[in-house]
Amino acid sequence: MSEVEKLDRKYAQLLLHKCLCFKNTDTLLIQYMTHEHDDFVKIIIEEAKKMNIKNILLCCNDSDEIHQYLVNTEVDEIKLNSLIDRSLWDEVAKKHGSILHINTFIPNLMSDIDSKKISKMNQVAAPTFSYYRANFKYNFPWVICAYPNKRWAEFLFSDDINAYLKLYDYIMKMCMIDSENPLKSWDKYISEINEYKEKLQNMKINKLSYKNNLGTDFEIGFPKDYKWINLDKRDNYGNSIIVNMPSYEIFTTPDYRTANGIVFNSRPLVFNDNIIDDFYIEFKDGVAINYKAKIGNDTLKELIENYKNSNRLGEVALVNNNSPISNTGIVFYNTLFDENASCHLALGRGNASTINYYQNLTQEELDKVGINNSNVHVDFMIGTPDLEIVADTPKGKKLILKRGNFII
Repeated sequence: MSEVEKLDRKYAQLLLHKCLCFKNTDTLLIQYMTHEHDDFVKIIIEEAKKMNIKNILLCCNDSDEIHQYLVNTEVDEIKLNSLIDRSLWDEVAKKHGSILHINTFIPNLMSDIDSKKISKMNQVAAPTFSYYRANFKYNFPWVICAYPNKRWAEFLFSDDINAYLKLYDYIMKMCMIDSENPLKSWDKYISEINEYKEKLQNMKINKLSYKNNLGTDFEIGFPKDYKWINLDKRDNYGNSIIVNMPSYEIFTTPDYRTANGIVFNSRPLVFNDNIIDDFYIEFKDGVAINYKAKIGNDTLKELIENYKNSNRLGEVALVNNNSPISNTGIVFYNTLFDENASCHLALGRGNASTINYYQNLTQEELDKVGINNSNVHVDFMIGTPDLEIVADTPKGKKLILKRGNFII
């Protein structure tokens, strides 16, 4: 067995045994973005069968095939087809099956596609997985992980003939797959990060104020009875799951109406396979009133203006600048990694499960609480080595992040 296959099997075991849960289901849906990952998917299937997972479903929404479809199709001719149909996600979610998403980044793939086509495609696809999106609050076990592809690796390490293996090694290290026992390594990390989460919760923070040398000068408040969350999550049956692999963030959902000021990005944002960078967004009373990107401004405009309530915020996340991903010094152009290297915010949908009594609230009541209701959720990174965050608490103001790292 090659070293890559050994690591792949350890990765698959971590995803199945630690991130997902099969106590209440024997169904697994594996969704992935390119047939380059077929071999890794086969290993996941083999490991799943060892666990007696009987119902294994595959959904490959191949990015190259989707690109080719959009190249050859006019906007008004875009219709539901097997490439963009997500109804299988709904079927599995309704049965409380486990869903494993394998994420990747194919640079510049959609750069020649009119943004109106991508928007139309997303509108057509949305109704096919409406239940999945509405219950994307740990009502069923799911995890998003990442796996390399050759184009992504060559984009990051263009001068390295071993680019693919280099990216592969980074992903294995960031997910602790290179440790002797990845499951125990993540248990240890969860215990450590839970201490920070509890300290934040006990502070009863009303508002956070951000400042750095990029020009960020921003504040945002929180709903009543909110809580901080990290990777230590539970599904509806109380089973332990990890929904992002890797995950180094502590996050919550803000009262979107309290967002005021300006934020500048610290890492590129990839949306619909297009890069947005060197941008700022200005908020007033919760709404983005001004924005501009030197790279990808049309894509930023599409994101903020073309989706329901995507001009409002749905997440506040705190991440140490001294994190395993940040310390690589690499921008991965993949939100799964980049958001876990940097404090970030998210445009769009808020996570209602951060409200202690959310199960008893209607959507209208959640709106009144200040939880944003949107059909998108897009994280963008604002953390820097000089970022300072001050918390407004019942006991006064307290500096909680200094030079990009926790000091609580």
